[in-house]
Parts: sequence; C-alpha cells; structure tokens
Amino acid sequence: MASNSKDSKVARILLIESTGADGRIDIDKVKYVLQELRKLPRTKSMPILRKYQKLVKEREKSYQCLIEKAHSSDNSTFSEILLQHLPQAEPDYTELVTSTNHSLIAGFKLRLGDDVYEDSISSRLNRLKNSLI
Repeated sequence: MASNSKDSKVARILLIESTGADGRIDIDKVKYVLQELRKLPRTKSMPILRKYQKLVKEREKSYQCLIEKAHSSDNSTFSEILLQHLPQAEPDYTELVTSTNHSLIAGFKLRLGDDVYEDSISSRLNRLKNSLI
C-alpha cells in the first residue's frame, strides 16, 4: 500500500514536470519523462507509468471541448455559436471534438473539462419523469 501511494506521488510530480508555463501538456517534456522512466527497472516503472498515463489523459481532457449532437448533419454554425457562448473563464480550449449521440433525441451536450452542459429532449424528459415520481 505504501508503494502505491509513493507511485501516485511520483506520477503527480512527473505530470507537473510535463506541463509548460501555460499548464498544458508539453509533448517534449513528456518524451523526456518517458525516457527517464525507461531507465528504471520495469517492476518499478510500470505502476508509475500507469498512474502517469491516467493523469496525462485527465489533464488533456481538461482543455478539450466535446460537443455531442443528436443529428449527424454537421452545422459548423452550431459549433461556432456554442463556442462564442462558452464561459469567459475558459476561452483557451484548443481542441473541439464533435460527435453524434442519437440517444439525445434532439439538442446537444457540451463537455468542458469536468463541466457538462446539456439541453436535449432526453434530458428534459428525464427531468419531467423524475418530477412525476
């Protein structure tokens, strides 16, 4: 259990070392960290690498904007309008990912890091159903 905690601590430190001044993942720094981990025996490096990979993925998601729409007809104006109305506190999302989610029936779901904004028929129906129960 102590090594698990130690591995997590090391992975968090490596994540900090892998970020640039803007707080985003720097690919060159990640490559350097991976080179240094290769120098360790596999039994020591693998648990750290697993935790490090998870932290890097979480960090990448934190500056990603994911838009799920109910229909596949890709209206770039829809995405542009949504991006214009994003919270001003988070203007620097570099990656916009658009996908289709037929379970939404109509509307959209917007994910900014850990925040989710949804306005869809299915979410409205679920709220109505829960209020009637």
